[in-house]
Amino acid sequence: MNNIQKNILDKIKTGEVDMKPRWHFVLKSVLLVFSVVTVILVGIYLLSFILFTLRQSGVGFVPLYGLRGISVFVMNSPWLLIFSTVVSLVALQLLVRTYSFSYRQPLVYSMIGIIIFVLLGSYAIGQTQMHQQFQTFTQERKVPVFGALYKRIEENRPENIIFGTITELTADGFILQSPRKGTLEIIISKETRQKRSVVYDIGKKVVVFGDRDEDVVFALGVRVAPADLVFSERGDWESRGLLKDNQGLVTSPPR
Repeated sequence: MNNIQKNILDKIKTGEVDMKPRWHFVLKSVLLVFSVVTVILVGIYLLSFILFTLRQSGVGFVPLYGLRGISVFVMNSPWLLIFSTVVSLVALQLLVRTYSFSYRQPLVYSMIGIIIFVLLGSYAIGQTQMHQQFQTFTQERKVPVFGALYKRIEENRPENIIFGTITELTADGFILQSPRKGTLEIIISKETRQKRSVVYDIGKKVVVFGDRDEDVVFALGVRVAPADLVFSERGDWESRGLLKDNQGLVTSPPR
């Protein structure tokens, strides 16, 4: 028996070292793995939900439209969720560092690895319809917390970001049918930022960023809406005193 083993046995006999059963270490490892997986899933969900929120509210599009767009982005981004995501990543880093193999790697490497993994997971969710389906489910079933969370995406959309469908082309732009704001005339000028090759056709869905004067919007930026962008209509018609005709267009109720 070498000196190291002898010293350990002596310490055990004198009570300096406590003997712990094997199940203690197994349970500790299981709880640690469960915690790591849980925090990873929470981080992926939060980041994917942030990206979904920025798209569905239109806030994620406006930084391309100059200082006004950047200002709207900063003022309307879900910073509480962003902070929560950062906290979850830090917590995940602390949990991962408890594994012995992680100590062999520099801290920055493990942190970069965690961020890349969460980004890839969020991107993968973004390629699915998970949040759209979950949004519909939570609002139809009135699921606590989550239902209100998804509902706020529509309610908190800035007034100068408008989603809608083109119903008519005009000399200065087009007429837009918006589920939330009714019929609007969109004015496109030299100051309007848009793709040079874009062609606006009747029936095309677009996102407009601009200054509104009653039923006229002076566009600062216009872009074709992504195919997976949801134009939520549930509850908007009645709450704004609007009616929907057989063609799906919004009209004011007769007086």
